[in-house]
Amino acid sequence: MLLLIVNTIQYILFEIVFAITFIFSFIKKVLGFENIEDQANLEKVKKVPKHMVIVFRGSEVIENGVLYLLYQACRIFKQLGVEYVTIFEPNGIVESKLTVLLNNEDEIPANLRFLSSGDSSKDFLNKIQRIVEQKHNSNEKEVTYREIYSILNSGGNWPKADCILILRNMPFDIPINGFNSLFVILNRLREYTASFCTRLFIVTSLGTWGEIPPLLAQHAEIYELWGFNIRNIEKSIVLYSHSKQRHGK
Repeated sequence: MLLLIVNTIQYILFEIVFAITFIFSFIKKVLGFENIEDQANLEKVKKVPKHMVIVFRGSEVIENGVLYLLYQACRIFKQLGVEYVTIFEPNGIVESKLTVLLNNEDEIPANLRFLSSGDSSKDFLNKIQRIVEQKHNSNEKEVTYREIYSILNSGGNWPKADCILILRNMPFDIPINGFNSLFVILNRLREYTASFCTRLFIVTSLGTWGEIPPLLAQHAEIYELWGFNIRNIEKSIVLYSHSKQRHGK
């Protein structure tokens, strides 16, 4: 009971700090003090990336929304002409769950692979963990995807990854399993709300041991690394996600 009270107090204090940060960020946005570099990147239109990486939290695999969005993302990449897709799944069970959906290979990129901490490419996870440890030890709060990919090597004949796609579920896709689920849902809602005061291309927290964090909210989110404009892809995935939510698929 005491632990619950302490956790609740910590949560309330965090929300107060977050609210102050949100208000400050909102004021900056209204006054036009947004990051100039980020705004410039949004205006750039470059070629479709040859190699995309898809990531998501391992804990969300049991939530059907991620699997649905993962398949739809692969279909969109195929239509856009993306040749290589790497799906990074920490626990290594998504591939089997997607087998049925991947039967029609004409709808998805021909070069599709799954990486997990149990694969021969486990360095993919270990290197991310090492970055996080180094950043924590140096008391730095921000880790950029550019930094992550500067030391990640796709290996073999695959080209270096150009962009990264983050898939996230809606808050209420979380299975309800006891009282603790309420805190999980509240945290997810807070994470989504945080999208309004998070810079577009900066990871403010990599979570625990390299699990990819939520950044923006309520649907699959795509972030550019080197100026590739992804608004059309994002719009398509948003439509898929909202359709799923309306029809309960």
